[in-house]
Amino acid sequence: NYLYMWYELGAEWSFRGFAYALMVTFLVGMIPVVFIGAINSQRVATLNQHLADELNLQLHHEPGQEINLAASDSKEAFELDPAYILFVEALQNYVVVHYQKGMSSEQKILRNTLSSVESHLHGTSVQRSHRSFLVNRNHIAHVEGNAQGLRLTLKDPSTKQIPVSRRYISNFQ
Repeated sequence: NYLYMWYELGAEWSFRGFAYALMVTFLVGMIPVVFIGAINSQRVATLNQHLADELNLQLHHEPGQEINLAASDSKEAFELDPAYILFVEALQNYVVVHYQKGMSSEQKILRNTLSSVESHLHGTSVQRSHRSFLVNRNHIAHVEGNAQGLRLTLKDPSTKQIPVSRRYISNFQ
């Protein structure tokens, strides 16, 4: 702008004039940047809010509604509200359901597959995090990342860290 003013308008060449032209150009240029930035920020906030609302609807589960987690041989059944499940771990032919009971955490071992338990828990906040783990998103306190994936720390201090493999990272975004 200063070169244009100097060439076309015959303005005197000086450092002070150059600094003034630079300041005016910067201030005038900031108006559309701030305006467009505010519009984009509002648009992204609206899109993210809609996405969050959709995810909340998908994760909706009525508290107090118990789900029957039966063993594969049907000899043993275990009814539990999914809100109290901390995580589910696969151990060979068994699954270990870690859950909250009062102020302590307990576990129940069932002869079943993790996929079967996952299908019973569909539509709740319990999601697959690893080929050997399901975790309740509502009980996550902290997330750490490393080269192998993520590690979830639950609110219950007596539980171990739960791995999240790269395949299931999208479940926790």
